[in-house]
Amino acid sequence: MKHLRKYSLLTALIGLLINSAIAQNPLITNQFTADPSARVFGDKVYIYPSHDIKATPGHGRAGWFNMADYHVFSSSNLTDWTDHGVIVSQNKVAWVDSNAYAMWAPDCIERNGKYYFYFPAPFKAGLGRGNAVGVAIADKPYGPFVPEPMPIKGVLGIDPNVFMDKDGQAYLYWAQGNIFGAKLKDNMLELASDVKVIWATREEEFFCGWGWTEIAGNSPSGKSASSGASALRRSEISQASLDPVLLDPNCNFF
Repeated sequence: MKHLRKYSLLTALIGLLINSAIAQNPLITNQFTADPSARVFGDKVYIYPSHDIKATPGHGRAGWFNMADYHVFSSSNLTDWTDHGVIVSQNKVAWVDSNAYAMWAPDCIERNGKYYFYFPAPFKAGLGRGNAVGVAIADKPYGPFVPEPMPIKGVLGIDPNVFMDKDGQAYLYWAQGNIFGAKLKDNMLELASDVKVIWATREEEFFCGWGWTEIAGNSPSGKSASSGASALRRSEISQASLDPVLLDPNCNFF
């Protein structure tokens, strides 16, 4: 029953998002948001989006994305949404360049009663180059979140996504030109395997779709999941409605 309620909420949320897109009736109207990650924790749906603000002199780049922090929103009925405020900010993470305004698509997952919020951001000068993926931890899905002092070692890129397999193994995915993936240790803060390139742009590669919380194909271990795998060649995809993941025709990549 618990899982049925979870998937019912997710199905309803997906339908609501589709209808909102068609009707141009956004869930969040008091600020600019994008890149939402939707999760069901308990009896509520939580949305973790990026937050775009208007550039002003000395604060961001005009005509570009200006993202300095993250909010989280929750709802128990998918109609009324609560803004829980800022949960992570670029000027309160030790390793992040506080003038970059580049906190892009995040994700959040629960493990053993803790909530792990994954976010990309550029390094502060002298600590590294390019973008890395950090983690902030909380006891509640809405925070307060406490960022780790350094990002995940070995992860350079943006748009992190976390998947928890049925056997309890967590996987982290991120993008930097290609799409990469690796297992996470039980502490959710370190990689437990070598990094693999799991997607690259070649015409005849295959793609699988993601659900909101589970891959809609085979599991990361290569074992068959209960839902049927659906692989498409790049040329067969008519619109960008699914996030691409590494593939052969059987949706195996690990």
